[in-house]
Amino acid sequence: GAEPGKTTGWTHRATLAPGGGAIAPMMLLGRLGLGGPLGGGLTGGGQQWMPWITRPDWVSAVRLLVEQPEITGPVNVVGPEPARQRDIAATIGQVLGRPAVLPAPTVAIRLALGEMADVILSSDRVLPQRLVETGFTWEHDDLEAAIRWVVDSRDD
Repeated sequence: GAEPGKTTGWTHRATLAPGGGAIAPMMLLGRLGLGGPLGGGLTGGGQQWMPWITRPDWVSAVRLLVEQPEITGPVNVVGPEPARQRDIAATIGQVLGRPAVLPAPTVAIRLALGEMADVILSSDRVLPQRLVETGFTWEHDDLEAAIRWVVDSRDD
């Protein structure tokens, strides 16, 4: 079990970073104009929740947790609001000026991405309650700002 008075874990799934992170496959599909809803079934088709956070915000949150040991228990290191995959895809399409309507079936995603497919096909509606309680502020506090940062920070 967790040791009393200790931070027990950090949750983050879709770290948004230029050229990498969990968003990289979605950005590639978006650049190709194929960035529509992903997957199918009960939680697919773009309905799946995806917690997200930009790399600078993740670093700031982890720094806060290290520097303030009085923050204890589980901490969800995620952006201020989770988003559905379809909304992330639509925002990527909007920022890139590309359509985001063509769905990608689960089988194609699994063939293309292997185990990484689980990251973008699973659904977790995670809220940053403990971070909010600490007064943490995000540099990229909404999805569009986060995606714009990823696009503007690319060095290619």
